[in-house]
Amino acid sequence: MVDLTRKIRELYGLEKNPFPITGSFPLDIEEERYASIFVMSEKVAKKIEYLLKLLESKDRTIPFFFIVGDYGYGKTHFLKYMQYYIHRNIAHAYALYVKRINDISPLSIYRALIDSIFRTLGRPLIASIFKKARKLDLNVRDKIERLFPDLSNLIDKFAENDNLAFRWLIADEMSVDMLRDLNVVQTINDENAIYALVALLKIIYYTIGMRIVFLIDELDETLAGRSRKDIARFYDNMRQIVDLSGPEVSFIMAVSPGIFTGTISIKELSPALFSRVSELYIYLEKLSKDMLMELVKRYLREFRKPSVKRLYDPLFPFTEDAISKVHDITGGVPRNALMLLGKILDIGAMLNKRTIDMFFVSEVAEGKTTDVAPRETEDVKRIIQEAIEEASLPTPRTLKDLREYLKERIINALRKASGGTLTLSALARVVKSPYDLVLETCKTLHREGIVLLKRSSRGYRVYIRVTRI
Repeated sequence: MVDLTRKIRELYGLEKNPFPITGSFPLDIEEERYASIFVMSEKVAKKIEYLLKLLESKDRTIPFFFIVGDYGYGKTHFLKYMQYYIHRNIAHAYALYVKRINDISPLSIYRALIDSIFRTLGRPLIASIFKKARKLDLNVRDKIERLFPDLSNLIDKFAENDNLAFRWLIADEMSVDMLRDLNVVQTINDENAIYALVALLKIIYYTIGMRIVFLIDELDETLAGRSRKDIARFYDNMRQIVDLSGPEVSFIMAVSPGIFTGTISIKELSPALFSRVSELYIYLEKLSKDMLMELVKRYLREFRKPSVKRLYDPLFPFTEDAISKVHDITGGVPRNALMLLGKILDIGAMLNKRTIDMFFVSEVAEGKTTDVAPRETEDVKRIIQEAIEEASLPTPRTLKDLREYLKERIINALRKASGGTLTLSALARVVKSPYDLVLETCKTLHREGIVLLKRSSRGYRVYIRVTRI
């Protein structure tokens, strides 16, 4: 079996293949290394500069900031880039990455954020914060008392690292006897979770002067399959956090364009929240050819062996026309470009390809350099005929008509599916259409905010976003 990593080191002077084959860098011990490799347009750079000024200011508040982009545009990468930038450069802010909020209820929001606080800060540090909180200014104590009296009453128990008190804080199930032992009235639940969260964040802020910045990923997946009524309620909970908070907390949330323009947009479902956050966003863009060229150079430079870093051209083993071809094939979508680059480099190493040019890129993209059979295609005319036989919609006579027909079939199939989700391959079989055609149609529905198209280990999975109520 070929040792690809060894061949890549020998042929290209790289520690390993720097381009993540999945298109997403690993969230592990090397994630900071990958996160720093970020290329942006001048327009995005200006928006980021504005965002950082808000975060660096102790006086100005920034409750929410949205990172907007279609699938594969680098939203997770951006959140990780921000996390490590904040840690290195902003002394009075601490960034906590939240992979996903599992449900849209206030208690689920609370649990996801509390879990990130405990995992990152650790219980001993939290207990030490409460020790200092015993000496908080009376005006601050009064704010916390008015928000959530039970939390204020338990400060001494948290300071003493009381196990039962911490079980209460993470919203664990509590018996009546447990509540009596703690001398509190209620557990943390859907009715009071928002107040408990804000009160805790105020304690952290006014005790150690640290603003918590939550970096929330995959919000689309949290909202997938929810009714417009439920999503509107979720937005209202977010608005409540905005109204109750001051400088102690900021949220940077990765979302699709549908949050601003689709059927589940904040503007349509929660005008009150939209009025507070309407200018606080960054739209991530496709990479230009120059940006992709620079991104490739940065990946190669980061993973080039120090002993040869100065000996090679920054793009080696790629030629400029190879990168231009990658851009043409992927349209400048960052994830797609990284996936293709990773595949090209692996195959180049297997074939002892010293120089990777545009012709080799084309061969890899077309499947000519591997033993893998090209993706099965089907006769569009036959598919249209099947659609005609089954359609209750106007007869589809062209490929454009078929795409519109497919939209309805896809939506109906997902509504009937368990959990409102199917793998893309299963969906293609259900709607009896070519995989590639279903993929392109799902991408369109994703942009329109109707479905969520998400990469999985074996391809794609599609979720219905909104049930019409």
